[in-house]
Amino acid sequence: MVSKITTVLLFLAVTILQAGAEIDFTPEVKEYTAEGFTHRELTLKHDKGTITLGAPPRWLLRGDKAGLRLSPPDKNFVEAVIQATSFAVPPRFDEQGLKAFEEQVLKEVPGGAQAIQVVRRLENPVSVGSNPSYEIVVSYHALGYTFQRSVLFVNCPDQQVIFRFTAPKADYDTFNSQFRLSISSWQWVNEPAASNTAVASR
Repeated sequence: MVSKITTVLLFLAVTILQAGAEIDFTPEVKEYTAEGFTHRELTLKHDKGTITLGAPPRWLLRGDKAGLRLSPPDKNFVEAVIQATSFAVPPRFDEQGLKAFEEQVLKEVPGGAQAIQVVRRLENPVSVGSNPSYEIVVSYHALGYTFQRSVLFVNCPDQQVIFRFTAPKADYDTFNSQFRLSISSWQWVNEPAASNTAVASR
């Protein structure tokens, strides 16, 4: 018998299109100095305009149409990834939808990892405009380290942006706080119109 979670995952697969269908994550980088500090602003192209966000100082950037990867220099196993999926019908942050997202996050944990567990679930933990968001944080043991991974789902108009951050537990708080500043700085220029289909809050 097909479970409710499997049904929701199938629904998500039908309603969400291929990753990076509308946002090109190849960044245009602009540096400027303010109050004695050097800042980096990234511009991403969107088929209806552009997106700007800040990048942590000195972090390495690798972007293409599929996604943007950011990592601090001289630090192993610390990485942030930003991707997007377009949708015909917005995925809902209701009980079944959140369970499906949690199952998705757990499936993405590296193969062979042990002691996998969900350690935190937060509604709207970071402000990304007025868009609703939900964060799932998991912990697992691999390669001799205990890792933590945050996956933040943000329902923007006509697509979902997903921010993933992974690091050894000892480095997690320091570098995740830097990545959070980038997430908070995300701005749409000529933001697409909101979908007519409402997104349910939990």
